[in-house]
Amino acid sequence: MKKYLKSGCLVIALLVLFSCASVEEKPAPVAEVAVEEAPAPEPAPTPAPAPAPAEVVEEAPKAEPAPEAEPVPVVEKEPPVLVPIPEGRPAGVGEEIEPNDTAKTANYVDFGKPVTLSINPKGDNDWFRVFVQQQGYLQVQARDVPKRLGLEVKYYTYDEWDGTKVIRDWSSVPDGCFVTSGEYYLRLNDNYNDAASDQSFSVRIGFLPEIDEGEPNNDPKIATSVTLGQTVYPAIYPRGDKDWYTLEVKKQGYLRLIPRDVPKNIGLEARFCIYDEWDGLTVVRDWSSLPEGCAVMPGVYHICLGDNYNDAAAAKTFPMLIEFLDEMDPAEPNNRPDDAKSFLPGETKTLAIYPTGDHDYYAVKLDEAGTISLQTQNVPRGLGLEVSLLTPKDSNPSKYDRIDGYRSLPTQYNLEGGRQYYLQFLDNYNDRSSVDTFRVRMQLE
Repeated sequence: MKKYLKSGCLVIALLVLFSCASVEEKPAPVAEVAVEEAPAPEPAPTPAPAPAPAEVVEEAPKAEPAPEAEPVPVVEKEPPVLVPIPEGRPAGVGEEIEPNDTAKTANYVDFGKPVTLSINPKGDNDWFRVFVQQQGYLQVQARDVPKRLGLEVKYYTYDEWDGTKVIRDWSSVPDGCFVTSGEYYLRLNDNYNDAASDQSFSVRIGFLPEIDEGEPNNDPKIATSVTLGQTVYPAIYPRGDKDWYTLEVKKQGYLRLIPRDVPKNIGLEARFCIYDEWDGLTVVRDWSSLPEGCAVMPGVYHICLGDNYNDAAAAKTFPMLIEFLDEMDPAEPNNRPDDAKSFLPGETKTLAIYPTGDHDYYAVKLDEAGTISLQTQNVPRGLGLEVSLLTPKDSNPSKYDRIDGYRSLPTQYNLEGGRQYYLQFLDNYNDRSSVDTFRVRMQLE
């Protein structure tokens, strides 16, 4: 009996164990289902739509016609006509040969090959000559110059009948000089002729082919002609270089210059002028940092570019857009009290403070004493708009008294009846401007 009970218990135990094992296996299918659901995103491979955008991007080649709009590269102008080197010209020296203290005894030098020399005794001048085959720049560099020397260079042309003619005056080394084809003479010495050294040093005279297609344009008489909307590629090189451009304006508005990628050492500025062979230059807007604009009327204008202190240069061109903006301020020109436009209580005026330094004047005159209030709307962000009230001096009507300085807006003024006043609107520091217009309303309180 015990034997059968043991067998029965064994069977029961096995059944229980089997049932437990089967219960533990149930979660497995659940896990498998969860994992199988993960691939669910596969049916919606969002990357599939990606091809569509890719196709849209590929349609960009429609912009390929743009290259056709690009000005035909002036490849034809690139190969310059080289003037042949005169026959019988001696080879350049590697070390100065004295005497070489006059143009007649100048040593020949080959471009790019260093020459060893010394400035000794005091007042010593060393002359060298080179032959240039095309328009470009002579470049003078020096190494191991004794500290006591202030090495300078002066450039000449020379003719036995006419003597020497200076084409670029004394300049500290390193330096460059604009040249066309022909023979040139360079004179090296100490800047004050009061120092000398028997220690030799090296000077290398190189040549840089023309990089600025507008050159020569260092004078308003030979300014480069351009058109509105044109992009030019000037280079401020060598030190003191000035690039002049001329163009015609058909209507009132603004010339605006927008340069890009200007070498960091160049403080680029522009001057806007009217030029006449008889009367010379009339400055319309003096030197201003770029980008900047200038108010213009119909006529021919000259624009001059240069470094702000004439002490920096870079043998690298940069793009500059010359564009025209239509007049956005209906009251212009009104930059002086004499040009002021009438402003009556109850009126709303549209103004623009552009370009930098622009001042807008309006004339106000009340029949009876009263208080006017000024309110603004849509003043461009960044513009520190202020207003000032002026009135002609009793002793000299051509001069003006400023009443109560400058004020932010909104503001109010108490005016006498029958007296002429002028409202002057401007940026608080005269260093900001905007082509966007804003509105000013005047009311009589």
